[in-house]
Amino acid sequence: MSHQDQAVDRFPIGIASVVYAIALILALLWIWLRGDTWQGLGSVNVSFAFSFGAGLVIALLVVLLGRIMLLYFPWARSLENEFALMLGPLRTWQIILLALISSVAEEVFFRGAMQPSLGLVITSIIFGSLHFGPRRVFLPWTFMALGMGLVLGILADWSGGLLASVTCHFTINAINLVFISIRARKSTPHPHTT
Repeated sequence: MSHQDQAVDRFPIGIASVVYAIALILALLWIWLRGDTWQGLGSVNVSFAFSFGAGLVIALLVVLLGRIMLLYFPWARSLENEFALMLGPLRTWQIILLALISSVAEEVFFRGAMQPSLGLVITSIIFGSLHFGPRRVFLPWTFMALGMGLVLGILADWSGGLLASVTCHFTINAINLVFISIRARKSTPHPHTT
């Protein structure tokens, strides 16, 4: 089996897709039960282009900050290593699919459904709390997710829609998954080596 095929064995894309699909359905049901009209992934307060651009710029700044932290903090390197071990070397389609389904489902659920009901701070705390791992090395990820929950929530409130937060979330996830996959490829032994 090639190391490309091992990614399918290490991380069940199908299970992740089902979980995110359920979250998306629950979010849409929550929005409907609340009596809101679904605005979609658009932007009410600012233009589409400005909302998309703001999400993209903030995402690139967050990724840059993350790359800088890898240079100076051992815990950041350990965290990326753990994700590389957990996810393995992903294919391009897997990276795009995971980034897309996670960003859309989480933003519709947390910023579209939960935040209007529970508020920015409580939603961000719940969002951060649900980003946890099996060991202590994942604890910084939980705190980073809490901070990003606030950023994404502010983006959604500011823009009046989910385009900015989905763009930001997708871009962060996609770029980080590329880096994680590169690290996994470097640490995965090639099949022809002994």
